Amino acid sequence: EVRGKGKNELFNAQAQILGELTNMNYYFGQAIAFDGVNPYGNALLSKYPIVNAKVVEIPDPKVKDEDEYYETRAIIEAEIDINSEVIKVYVTHFGLAKGEQRNAVATAKSIIENETRKTFFMGDLNMKPDNEIIAPLFEILEDSANKLTDEGFTFDSYNPNRKIDY
Repeated sequence: EVRGKGKNELFNAQAQILGELTNMNYYFGQAIAFDGVNPYGNALLSKYPIVNAKVVEIPDPKVKDEDEYYETRAIIEAEIDINSEVIKVYVTHFGLAKGEQRNAVATAKSIIENETRKTFFMGDLNMKPDNEIIAPLFEILEDSANKLTDEGFTFDSYNPNRKIDY
């Protein structure tokens, strides 16, 4: 989750700044604009060329009936050229409300399931692996954390005790 260049001085082009500091290619995928002028979304950094990228919007739930913070979300869909092989990369940050999560999983599955190239999907999904909402993604993707020798906990950052990032 990063900010883009906006009217508020706190909204600087974080993806660009990180890309330039690390000498990496970057893409900012806007999900929302706070106050209509302060962009916020996801970032993709790659040491390989990003040959194509776009933002896929995740629809907001029609009914917001949970006591959760709601925020419009999106998925970066990108093509990265690694030594003349173009792979697909998806980057996202899912919401906290179950309605948001269901829409996000359905959107992600619909854009990934027919992809024939090597595909990598990553992001903060805000769901543990045993959450039934995330199950459709495990039908089409392998969780790379299954290759780890530890639990793969990612949250919280100071004393990780659960996995919500993939």
